[in-house]
Amino acid sequence: MNFYLTQNKYNQTTGILHFGIGLLGTAIKKIILKKEFFENIHLSNYQFDWQKIEHTPLYLANFFKTNTENLSNLKELHIIWSAGKAGFSATDSQAEHQLSQYKFILSQLIDALATKNIRPIFHLMSSGGGLFEGQTLIEANSVPNPQRPYGKMKLAEEEFLLKHQLGFQVNIYRLSSVFSVDVLDKRKGLMNILMENGLKHQVSTIFGKENTIRDYVLDKDIAKFLLAKIYNNEANGGIFCLASGKPSTIFEIRKQIEKILNKRIFISFSPVVTNAANMSYAYTAIAKKFDSENQNTCLKKLYINLTK
Repeated sequence: MNFYLTQNKYNQTTGILHFGIGLLGTAIKKIILKKEFFENIHLSNYQFDWQKIEHTPLYLANFFKTNTENLSNLKELHIIWSAGKAGFSATDSQAEHQLSQYKFILSQLIDALATKNIRPIFHLMSSGGGLFEGQTLIEANSVPNPQRPYGKMKLAEEEFLLKHQLGFQVNIYRLSSVFSVDVLDKRKGLMNILMENGLKHQVSTIFGKENTIRDYVLDKDIAKFLLAKIYNNEANGGIFCLASGKPSTIFEIRKQIEKILNKRIFISFSPVVTNAANMSYAYTAIAKKFDSENQNTCLKKLYINLTK
């Protein structure tokens, strides 16, 4: 659990409480500390054991105790939730367990903030892939229709905040397939796996089809969009689709990587096809002011970082 004390564009004292430093969480942390938005930053790390969430009240009590003065100067507290280990292939029990943890932690936090008269503004990392699996040309008014436990869990996470009885500003980011070019020690997506195995002369096993269509979005682009909202004091609530708007097949990505490596890469398509549904987004669905870096440029950067 990380706490950043800083100032926004208007020199207002701003607090950011961040849960979940995985792939996307690491990108968010890097952008904050690189001072691309916030100039003066004080970072504090607080104990939070995900294996012992029953101790959440103690963790939060320690956080509030050590930040009494800092929190008293805040107009609002931004809470970023990018936590969760359950992935696209999570079972019912795994998804239910993660959802119960999520609700318990945030309920404890919301109750504590209410007693201290601190207004929370939430930033929830959700999943376009989980909510719209199998849909193409997804639009802003497309209706979520989750097909598996992971998607149902992400929709329940959204609804928990949106329908909470206390009511507060909730910013939900529905992400397409997230990848990174410089966070290399966290969850790996298709591009990272194909590039890494290509460099090692190893075979990549894919649980889809060569013509499976997906939309890929860079972790740093997501982080910049979110943090710009906080910095510019524009986190006024809403649901934001963050995607590149460029549909790509596995075959296309394979050819891009082969061109960069200047050799063939080897893929084994599993006979058990569990992740082959197409997904793509209409440009009109993508959040305003969201910019995504060119895919081929990203692949070249990934190659450079993997061969340093």
